[in-house]
Amino acid sequence: MKQIVYESKSYRRNPAAAFFTLAFPLLFLFMLRIFGNDFVEIDGGTVSRATKYIPMITAFSVIGSSYTGIAMTLTINRDIGVLKRYKGTPLPLVIFLLAKITHNTIVSFALAVIIALIAFFAFDVGLPANSIAAFFFTMILGAATFTSLGIAFTSVIPNSDAA
Repeated sequence: MKQIVYESKSYRRNPAAAFFTLAFPLLFLFMLRIFGNDFVEIDGGTVSRATKYIPMITAFSVIGSSYTGIAMTLTINRDIGVLKRYKGTPLPLVIFLLAKITHNTIVSFALAVIIALIAFFAFDVGLPANSIAAFFFTMILGAATFTSLGIAFTSVIPNSDAA
């Protein structure tokens, strides 16, 4: 638990990470609000452009915060020696990795909730009551999976310049 709190503090102290993780996807939402007020045909039915693009923006946000963010962070930390310093502490590697996965999953889940609320209140996108739990379960599972993939992908990235 302490390691998760540490991950949260370190995340809050990095404004660039917070901007690209939280604010950048929200900018897409507001651009959609400005340019996407028309309707499109999908499978013979007509839906608003927002209804079509909100799930895509949510998936982009979860993947961006989980997969890309963790791969870049761990690669940079590896290059500047932070991971070596962790290796010299009594903190088990499993706890370190679980804290990273848990923190990124929490951030991704919070982002999915924010996007869903904005979609509901600002874009009048209906959220079917029978699938809300499945939606959020999928977001949590997807965030944990993409964070794990990002951690695994870190071993392939040669240096922080490539990240």
